[in-house]
Amino acid sequence: MAKKKTIKSAPTPDQYLDFIGAMVLQGVGLDNAKVNIDRGELAQATLDDAVSQLSLDTEFGVILNTNEQLIVGAKLKINQSKKNDLSNQLLNIECSFSALFQLGFPGNSVFANRFANTEAKLIFWPYFRHFIADTSYRMAITPILVPLITAAGQQEKNLLHKKKASKS
Repeated sequence: MAKKKTIKSAPTPDQYLDFIGAMVLQGVGLDNAKVNIDRGELAQATLDDAVSQLSLDTEFGVILNTNEQLIVGAKLKINQSKKNDLSNQLLNIECSFSALFQLGFPGNSVFANRFANTEAKLIFWPYFRHFIADTSYRMAITPILVPLITAAGQQEKNLLHKKKASKS
């Protein structure tokens, strides 16, 4: 006789809202940072108008999910290369952040993963924008201004749309 499979019902939107509502943010912190610049190549490529647009890579996920706590993380990276040689990195800024949340009721892995890949982005993004602007300023290059997250919740993949100064 075949075993009867038990099918769990999908979590409801109200249950997810209850999960989020019971969370309390304890803190956000920078876990890791790495910066590389080829200053000479970047300067020459800028003079030759051979610098590509900045590109952005992001990764969000759950680091720890217990009955009492949820830790979510973000790995974010900005790269710039030459237009004709994308493998030649002129500028690379990477950072990782994590956020600790106290849970109001036992952690649900489906809700935790959903939260880490959606709403948590809104928590990390201001820290990332500030880190990139401040770090690029301290590197003595034109400060990089990362845009806000778009209405659809996605960040732009090409961050910098260079405009040539108009000659009057």
